[in-house]
Amino acid sequence: MDHLAEYLGEMNQQIRDEQGTVDKFIGDSIMAFWGAPMPNEEHALAACRAALRCQERLAVLREKWQTEGKPLFYQRIGINTGEVVVGNMGSENRMNYTVVGTTSMPQAVSRGSTSSTGRTSSSGRAPMRW
Repeated sequence: MDHLAEYLGEMNQQIRDEQGTVDKFIGDSIMAFWGAPMPNEEHALAACRAALRCQERLAVLREKWQTEGKPLFYQRIGINTGEVVVGNMGSENRMNYTVVGTTSMPQAVSRGSTSSTGRTSSSGRAPMRW
């Protein structure tokens, strides 16, 4: 668990450094969006910068993990832009600040995978626009 927590923490920081909002962690995946709660006219550029930062940081982590004899994680990043609804959603006893809309489907996850083949590929979607 510490290994996964290190990965998620490092990727979370890269996203936050580019003004992204981490919506949720889904296993070893991260769903993030840009443009809320603070508007960002350059949301797409910020998302691309975050993706590049995540790849660069993962390369550093992989070197560290290799010397520590830990499993190496691989990463797929998808980026999409479109309109969504953002806000506190849920029920009376459970709320979540999140996005909904066709551009935020379950494929809208920036996914790190310990079972990947090692190839980096585009898969799904991630950041949204308001």
